[in-house]
Amino acid sequence: MNIDTFCQIIENKTGLFFNEIKKKYLEQIIKERIAKKHISQEEYLKLLTHPLFSEKEIRKLAELITIIETKFFRHPEQFEALERKIVPEILKQTKNLKIWSAGCATGEEPYSIAMVLAKLSRDLKDFSFKIYATDINSSALKKAEKGVYNRKSISNVPKEYWKYFILNREQAIVKEEIKALVEFSFLNLIKQPFPVYRFTQTDIIFCRNVFIYFRPESIKRVLQHFYLCLKKNGYLILAPTENLEDFTKNFVIVKYKNTFFYKKVPLIEKEPVITIKPSKIKKEEVLPLDKLKEAKRLADAGLYEESMYICKKILKQYPTLPEVYLLLGIVYYEKGEIKNAIKSLKKAIYLESEFALAYFYLGNIYWQLSMIPEAKKAYQNVIKIPENKAYYGILPHFMETISQKDLVRICQEYLRT
Repeated sequence: MNIDTFCQIIENKTGLFFNEIKKKYLEQIIKERIAKKHISQEEYLKLLTHPLFSEKEIRKLAELITIIETKFFRHPEQFEALERKIVPEILKQTKNLKIWSAGCATGEEPYSIAMVLAKLSRDLKDFSFKIYATDINSSALKKAEKGVYNRKSISNVPKEYWKYFILNREQAIVKEEIKALVEFSFLNLIKQPFPVYRFTQTDIIFCRNVFIYFRPESIKRVLQHFYLCLKKNGYLILAPTENLEDFTKNFVIVKYKNTFFYKKVPLIEKEPVITIKPSKIKKEEVLPLDKLKEAKRLADAGLYEESMYICKKILKQYPTLPEVYLLLGIVYYEKGEIKNAIKSLKKAIYLESEFALAYFYLGNIYWQLSMIPEAKKAYQNVIKIPENKAYYGILPHFMETISQKDLVRICQEYLRT
């Protein structure tokens, strides 16, 4: 068996890197999978490279390869920093927090975050939050969604948080009020295209003990995705043993007592200029920025119907405003209404032919649908638009955007894969 061939295929699809010890472990797993499926080694290799049928088997291998080692309130000093430093800083800017646990394993990390924020929301009041938790291990996610753990697993949990569990002699069961705060889903951190739209405007990203599985090239790619997803001055929390110094200059270290974390360094750009053309809004009309901000806030909070209602109301007054169709397209996608999402994004492009961000989101949707030629065409359209001509309109005034330079770089990367 040429194990290096299998390693390369799996790494290309998942980012998981195999040293010599891990190669031996993988070889044993592959032999077991081949025996279970009653197929030859050559047939199994074809399965892993098949454009339609490889995904399920790759996910299964990821489950078997990744070692789950986590616990509640792991590195407690980081949770103290979250409670006393990071969240209070963010609340000076917004009252709606969005947090992402990337590589959440069996759920102990996002539930720990939820408990801290539940306590804070009771003490500070007047703010809301949502926690998104993702992992490449489907079995781990199923356990996380159940929220049922061994009683011994809460030995590291501060006593003040025990009230968030239903305890019996053998089990610690996370209460529904905490489970409702976390949304679990499968995600491959290096998959192209990366669903930036799902995690845009995130305030805090936890990604601890994940990079140990990746090569430096894959780490850099994931960090680029994190940078695009985080809000201006957003926070990235890694394990205390992980250091970004050799990978990126886009984050600065912030120290708090005996721990540290990272803060996004905003790009230095000129104040965004409103580029609405005269035909789109009449001079005497007032730009609907407050309404758009509210629609975006509702979408970020997962209140899609309410967000859509505001968008459609705006369109009655401003039927040719492409920014609204972009936001509407993103909301439709989040709701799973793919046809309406595509229709809205195409409408935005029809109204403004140099709307690079609309092409980008459209390309991402096509890619997710395996409509690769259409996706590539959309990405190529992004690249064709000169940096000084890319249309942003009033977008920078109500939502964080991706610069044309970054969009081009991402699209070029996608087209190479």
